[in-house]
Amino acid sequence: MIHYRTLFAAAVIGGQAVCATSALAYAPQEYGAAAEVPWVWRSQDVVNAIGICTHVGYSNSVYANTAGVIAALKYVGVTSVRDSIPVLPPNDPREAPYDAVMGAGFKMSMVTPEGAPPSGYSTMTAAIKASLDREEQKFPGKILSVEGINEPDLTLNDGYTYQYNGLSGPAAVAQNQIDLYTLMKADPLLSSIPVVEFSLNSAPYNQMMYHAVYAANPAVTKAFDVASRGVYAGVWSPQFQMQQQIVDPFDIGWVNNNYVYGAYEPKTEGRPEEVKETGLTSSPTGIPALGVSDYTVQAKMLPYTVLDTLKLGSQRTFMYELADIYPDPSGTVVDDHFGLFDNNLNPKPAATVMHNLMAKLSDTSSTATTFTPSQLNVTIRQFPMASPGAVPSGLSLVTQKANGNYQILVWYEPLLWNQTTNTEMPVPAATPITLYLNKTCVSTSVYDPLTNTTVAGPSKSSQIPVSLPDHAVIASCNVS
Repeated sequence: MIHYRTLFAAAVIGGQAVCATSALAYAPQEYGAAAEVPWVWRSQDVVNAIGICTHVGYSNSVYANTAGVIAALKYVGVTSVRDSIPVLPPNDPREAPYDAVMGAGFKMSMVTPEGAPPSGYSTMTAAIKASLDREEQKFPGKILSVEGINEPDLTLNDGYTYQYNGLSGPAAVAQNQIDLYTLMKADPLLSSIPVVEFSLNSAPYNQMMYHAVYAANPAVTKAFDVASRGVYAGVWSPQFQMQQQIVDPFDIGWVNNNYVYGAYEPKTEGRPEEVKETGLTSSPTGIPALGVSDYTVQAKMLPYTVLDTLKLGSQRTFMYELADIYPDPSGTVVDDHFGLFDNNLNPKPAATVMHNLMAKLSDTSSTATTFTPSQLNVTIRQFPMASPGAVPSGLSLVTQKANGNYQILVWYEPLLWNQTTNTEMPVPAATPITLYLNKTCVSTSVYDPLTNTTVAGPSKSSQIPVSLPDHAVIASCNVS
């Protein structure tokens, strides 16, 4: 939500796509289907598909602590981050934080910033090319993707004021994307790096619609390799409504159990999509006046918010964001509460639960991202319905590690936050369900990443009993 901009006058600079040939094993899941679409992800692919947004160039913020930021990234367990292109003159010390993150082993999806080019460059395009070339030469392969401009529709709260090369509004957005794509594909150092579509703000808050940009210049539909969406699950009222918050922004429907794109999405057909931002705000006890939830609700909702986007076809989803960017002692600024860590880089419960989930799924085998998963069909007949007024839910995502063992993520989505009073709702009782598998497990267990506890299940069984809480858990089927 914080805008990626160039703010050189203030010495502050203000993101992962995956190539269309990605080896991710996934299929979008029909929402509300009577039976799961059988599909198995590689466990490490799920880990690699979950990134996080940072603002390492914001030297007046929590991100000025570069060492602390890197430690926080390692704690969560992500392998990639989304941040701005450091459009700077050569040898500018403000490039150091970006270098430190990539030097620590993280891949970075880089967002095209707005603003005027720095000193020494006649155009922003020339400055972007020089900056990306420098980073690719210093850290070959660490630029995971380059993304078009981020939320230009938020400029002055009216996308039609956005200006670029003498154009304004949708035409300006389209031309910016075309110029970026042309630059990338013509540069031998950068031509193999995927180009991600520009992104507009999430409905219903956007001021400019995607179809207006495509109509302004149809050539823009050929100017990206990966489509981009921002999907927030009830940011100001932390109440997850899957159909409204995920299906509608993705504009996905189903025909004969196959996913199809809606009227303004033909541009993405045959190309992957990513979620450039998703997340929830939180403070220790919530901020009712802002609709900011408490730490517990954020920790419960964030994992299945991310998992929902993967189920619906996102090949990479970035959580927003790593840390509360600025202190907000008066509790008046929503954007200062999106962090998985607080403004002192202390982990909130959301950071801990994501750390636990990623650690459980992590696969360190040399073939973790190359082996071919074997099929496991899972049937779940006793899913609870979500609370009255919510979208009925009950989903699972099956993963496998290179050693053959399966991890089955299971969740449903009850109401956790009262939108009228902006307070946490009573915790629903856990619901007993059973996973029926088409294979026999040597041993089974159920892991709760929220509490970091494991309950042993039956041995030599094709059934796994689960006491399903109001958040995602991981059932394990060990086959050896």
